[in-house]
Amino acid sequence: MPAPTTEQGVVQATRVADYVFTSPRPWKTFPVLFVLSLVLGAVAVPSYPFQIWIVQTIGLFFVPAAIGALVAVPLARGLGGTIYLRRSTLLALISLMVLFPMVLAWRLVIGPHFAGRLSDILLFSWALILWLWHLVLLTTSNTSHGRSLPVSLGMPVLGALSVAFLLPPFGARELLLVAGFFAIFLLSASAFRKMAESPLKRNFGASGMELVRNMLAHWTEGGDAGKDGMERFFSTFSVPFRAELGVVGFRAGGKLKGLWVVPSVHPGPFGTLGGSDLPAKLKKPLAFDNLMVFHGPATHDQNPASDTEVAKLAATARSVLEGLEYASGAGAFRRFRGERVALCVQPLGKSVLAMHTSAPDPTDDVDHAVGHLVSHAFRRHGFVHPLFIDAHNCLERGGGAVHSGSPEAEELLRVTEEAASATTKPASTLRAGFASTGGFHKERDGLGEQGIQVAVLESEGRKAAYILFDGNNMVKGLRELVLDAVKGMVDEAEVFTTDNHVVHATMGGYNPVGAKYSRESLAQKAKETVERAIADLEDVEVGVGSGKVQLRVFGHGNTARLTTAINSTVAILRTSVVLSLMGAFLGAFAWHYVVRLFA
Repeated sequence: MPAPTTEQGVVQATRVADYVFTSPRPWKTFPVLFVLSLVLGAVAVPSYPFQIWIVQTIGLFFVPAAIGALVAVPLARGLGGTIYLRRSTLLALISLMVLFPMVLAWRLVIGPHFAGRLSDILLFSWALILWLWHLVLLTTSNTSHGRSLPVSLGMPVLGALSVAFLLPPFGARELLLVAGFFAIFLLSASAFRKMAESPLKRNFGASGMELVRNMLAHWTEGGDAGKDGMERFFSTFSVPFRAELGVVGFRAGGKLKGLWVVPSVHPGPFGTLGGSDLPAKLKKPLAFDNLMVFHGPATHDQNPASDTEVAKLAATARSVLEGLEYASGAGAFRRFRGERVALCVQPLGKSVLAMHTSAPDPTDDVDHAVGHLVSHAFRRHGFVHPLFIDAHNCLERGGGAVHSGSPEAEELLRVTEEAASATTKPASTLRAGFASTGGFHKERDGLGEQGIQVAVLESEGRKAAYILFDGNNMVKGLRELVLDAVKGMVDEAEVFTTDNHVVHATMGGYNPVGAKYSRESLAQKAKETVERAIADLEDVEVGVGSGKVQLRVFGHGNTARLTTAINSTVAILRTSVVLSLMGAFLGAFAWHYVVRLFA
């Protein structure tokens, strides 16, 4: 079976995030724990007298669950792991849910027909819960068996002790049973881990549990949680890449008024890892508020491997900015259309901006090679530092990229030749105005720190609005709503996104602009921002330059290889669970039989 393309792999990886959810708050979970404990008691413990029943019910089920959940948090942190009370209480609740079918089976089948003792089935069940706790903690808290085991043992050991005190007799036979059960299920957990880790171990030599732990930490906690571990992992397979970076400076009265940066790297993979949140990461070192970072030609193959690599982009951008030569000439914004693609062109000084959009047909990234060919076509026609921008403004889940050799790429190159031949050096003066609207929340609204940014450029008596959303593509149809909202205010307009993957560190992992925030409200906010940019129009000089920077990126095919390994891991999880648990159940039954014979 062929490996998925980069974009297909990324889509599959984000679908793994569909299974990530937020644990309920402990104050909601504890009452459910208590009620479920009463239900378990009603099934397992004789209902008379009531005083004995309530003591046995609370002692056998609620106390181990509640104390186990509470103790797990400080114990895990003391041993170098991480677990939160909301997560430990949820795990305790799931543990009691695992107990329920076991106790029900004892009540309906094992007890009446096989004279099985309740203490035996409970000791077996606590061993099964040890298996569950240990695997969850290895994945989310600490990948060391030795450092996770004391935490994993907390609730099961409390459960076994409750059996010892509340369901006598409890002697050597029961001690042998519980020791054997615990050992068997721990061996099963270890076997499961080896099976689940094999795809990533084989492909990248990395611990799958460590990778998942860091990824979940960053996904659920944000900030720097899990970041160092993930970026160290990226560095193991990243490759050198010579990236182009374009810079456009707008100067009024001798002072910088607006700054555009167009890097040929990809702002992924997600959260703040590597190139993600690229606009904010470039804004801080460049120390300029009115910075717009457009999406250059790049796919996930060009994800910078770490913050260190992104810092190289910022240093190059600063160097190019300092060397810009400014002029007043500019040409009008023009749109050249094919059947499925359009190329928007605007000459600036001796350079030119070439901007691709396929809307209303959805596409993902434009391949680096395709963007390079577009720039080269304008370079052949005498333009210096031509810059290619991918508008990245129409997405449906699973939409493919524009790869070199594809029909979309071939059409784009044909339109480019037409545009390059028809575009002349500018002679008109240039006016520019800038405005922005912030205050958005990345997970809730699908927009990064830069929010909505607008630049209005006026030349040859015509105004063109560049409307940039700091997000990862946008839902189909939103672009048209925005363009309709600004119709009549400007002569031309196009909608862009930064492709910022910071918004994807959210439950579900799919968060394009307009997926969560009202589309009509976004269009209205864009209109208001355009109004303010028009009011800011003044004569400017423009300088365009470019530079190259050597940095490490994911590399060709590595994103697809990684997502294939992750998907292989997911695919074998069910088989691994079945095989490891079957082995544990058979081993536990055999151990129970041996103990009954000789103890």
